Amino acid sequence: MGADFIGWRSCPLQAELGHEGFLGKLKLRAYKAVIEERVPEDRWSTIEVVVRVTGRPDRTLAYGTICTELSEFERGIPACATCPLSNGRALGCYRYVTYPVDAIAERLLFEFFAEGVEEPDSIADQLHRDIVSQVDQETGWYEHRGKDGTLAELEEPLAHLWGDEQEVHRVDSAQVLAAMFLSLEDPALVVAYARFWLEFFAFVDRKLDAAAIAESRTLGELRNVATLLGASVHGAMSEGWTIVVDG
Repeated sequence: MGADFIGWRSCPLQAELGHEGFLGKLKLRAYKAVIEERVPEDRWSTIEVVVRVTGRPDRTLAYGTICTELSEFERGIPACATCPLSNGRALGCYRYVTYPVDAIAERLLFEFFAEGVEEPDSIADQLHRDIVSQVDQETGWYEHRGKDGTLAELEEPLAHLWGDEQEVHRVDSAQVLAAMFLSLEDPALVVAYARFWLEFFAFVDRKLDAAAIAESRTLGELRNVATLLGASVHGAMSEGWTIVVDG
């Protein structure tokens, strides 16, 4: 379980499949990998799974059908070789963050956000005003956490208060995490989030050595997302590229 991130530039393959179709193929690839990892090879032909894709009805597919549907998709298209998002890899426009978000990443992310949110016009302040403060405080990021939580390892969200006697503001890490897993349909948001992740990982690299950073699976996966957003900035500004997130 996790979140899919796609750098969306409407290349011929993306345009042909659309958001839901492209995500559907990526989900099939994930299901195939799970079957091959967890089921003995002599049983692959007997396996059927229920495939769930946001915006589409559930489908029950056999392993062989999944392989057939993926055979052409996984090769990508010739344009993948020169795509600014792919580093020459087929389907390199795709990143994945595994749930639950680990405690190291949530603590660091919130520490960075809390330090910046009181500074006028910092990227944390901008995202708080435009996005984070609007997050519903009854999302799954509050409920599905802790030892058996599916979204976050920390038992309780972290909270930060600031302001004066006239007005007190509050933000918590569940709101911040929810805001990190949204589709960025406005190119201006791609630019803003690219700046956020760039500054966040500069903060992380100042704070931790490589060994400590390596202990967090989530930080590694989010750094890959940050790279994708950074590579999307020019196209977002000049051609309207966006980021599709499903998770």
